[in-house]
Amino acid sequence: MKLTKKDIASLVCIHEDRAVSIYLWQDSPYGIPVVVKTLRQGSFSAHEVQRLANEYAILQDLHIPGIRRVYERLILDGQPALVMEYIPGETLKKAFVEERRPLVENLAAAISIARSLAELRRVGIVHRN
Repeated sequence: MKLTKKDIASLVCIHEDRAVSIYLWQDSPYGIPVVVKTLRQGSFSAHEVQRLANEYAILQDLHIPGIRRVYERLILDGQPALVMEYIPGETLKKAFVEERRPLVENLAAAISIARSLAELRRVGIVHRN
């Protein structure tokens, strides 16, 4: 697929940290909303490029509930990017730290996360954050 930085500029940024920006692509050619994960301009190193490549290599054939799927690896004007599954909802921080939830909801979320992490571990992947 051909995507340019100009195309990215027209998308809504839904997350940004020191290393990456994540954009929501509602009208994607995949027929569903997806996200485009890019390294932040001017703030990435060879290590960050390798991390993104590793993320793609690990996720490309992985289909685990609760783990975002990756659809494609792109180069945008020389900058690496990933096209990934869009999972709507709140961040864990917002849903369970900033807002109070009933204990039963917290436990259900914890069980779901634990199952996903256990499945990652079963296939030999250790998630470190």
